[in-house]
Amino acid sequence: MGHEYFILDQGVVEILVYKDGTDPKDPDIAKKVAFSKFINTGIGFGEIALLYNDKRTATVRAAETCQCWVLEGKIFKNIIIKQNLQRKKNISPTFLDNIDIFKTLDRYDKLKLIDMLSTKVLKHGDYVFREGDIGDCFYMIEEGQVNCVKNTPSVGGALIFSNQPEEQLVRTLKTGEHFGELALLTPDGKRYLSVKVESEECVLLYLDKKDFHKIVGNFSKYLKMNYGGEFDSKFAGTA
Repeated sequence: MGHEYFILDQGVVEILVYKDGTDPKDPDIAKKVAFSKFINTGIGFGEIALLYNDKRTATVRAAETCQCWVLEGKIFKNIIIKQNLQRKKNISPTFLDNIDIFKTLDRYDKLKLIDMLSTKVLKHGDYVFREGDIGDCFYMIEEGQVNCVKNTPSVGGALIFSNQPEEQLVRTLKTGEHFGELALLTPDGKRYLSVKVESEECVLLYLDKKDFHKIVGNFSKYLKMNYGGEFDSKFAGTA
């Protein structure tokens, strides 16, 4: 379990994350490294276990002679969490386990993802984004329900404009589902649907485009297929 937070004052340390199920006493443990990186002076580490009252998710070893400042876990929580992470600490990796695209992420990556998430609360009838907007975020529904709608085209293909344009319901998304990834994956970056809140209130978790690609960039093919062809079959050529 983690009890302290460290700040590297001198030297270089190596961060090692081993494959799931690796035995710490395995004589071939060096072959079981899933991820590693070196960090230099001025960088802090050890916060993940403190934030989630959990075991250490990585091994840290000195690559050369080092000197660290050490902050007691209780003090770290009082200073850091209370000021900056009050909302995020209520999001657990279990919530991400129920979202298909994150099932293959290990616990370490899920905890990193949680730290990247921001929260937005919207009311019934509010638009998360509108058709034609440039996509800048990926969204997950923590609580509530949204409708994905498309402006109704006329016979000639032009959109019908009025004070209240007609909209065709494409699909409804509920707690634990995600949306907004297509605009982050397509060259033009445009939203081809509008998304608005159907429930009385909706709590959304979101990643900006840069963080989205850091975490789920490798899932691009899966994300495009996740609609099961429903979007493409209704509006061919727009996705």
